[in-house]
Amino acid sequence: LKRPEIWILLFLLLFTLVNRWPLLSKLGTHTYYTAFDYAIYNWELLWNCRTLETLNFAGYWASNAMHPYPYAFAFSENMIGLTPFTLPIWLATRNPILTINLLQLLLMWLTAAATFFAIRRMVGGGLPALAGTMIFAFYPYLSWSFTIGHPHILAMMWIPLIMYANWRYWQEGKLRHLALMFFLWYWTFLISVYLGIFLTVFMVLWNFIWFWHERALFALKRIVRWCAAVFLAWALMIPVFLVYMRVTRDMGV
Repeated sequence: LKRPEIWILLFLLLFTLVNRWPLLSKLGTHTYYTAFDYAIYNWELLWNCRTLETLNFAGYWASNAMHPYPYAFAFSENMIGLTPFTLPIWLATRNPILTINLLQLLLMWLTAAATFFAIRRMVGGGLPALAGTMIFAFYPYLSWSFTIGHPHILAMMWIPLIMYANWRYWQEGKLRHLALMFFLWYWTFLISVYLGIFLTVFMVLWNFIWFWHERALFALKRIVRWCAAVFLAWALMIPVFLVYMRVTRDMGV
């Protein structure tokens, strides 16, 4: 407990809990919101868990959420990338409401922790990093996403680390930073298709602005490798995109 990072993590955990204080005494029985969003996203989280429990990967897209249409699971976010966080909670509790509530608290805290460490490594100061963390990890849109039960929007913990890996890659040109960026970028895609798409738009714009001011960092070889990493992240999503295209064609959406 002598390391300041431990106290920062504890403070962010406490702030996360206080931020959701009215719900804490009813985590296993209540949600903030009782409309469709909480139900469908909780269903999808648990369908991912069920798939791993039964190892029935062949029937993954055939959720009966919109029976009899056989590919309804592709009708919205599938949140594959949240399964590593959801499955242990589900196995320990077997309570669907408690699972999504604990997951959302965990995601808020992970986003805050990742943001703090990424900003601190980039700016070198603890207080600026903490200020940036409070702005990014607890801004009103994320609190609203918690209220209506959107865990895929709360799960922004990899984005600050992607920014950090991108920053280190352009400065040093090391492949390990590029590999980290690619891995977390693809994981973000698996959490939310929307986040992956908007992340791509944002990062291209961000790097273009940076290139305009510090062109010496952007050697042609680095640019080619960066584009290849992003292309690979998109290419690995093709199987998911093909299922979404089938849904669009069949449902006329």
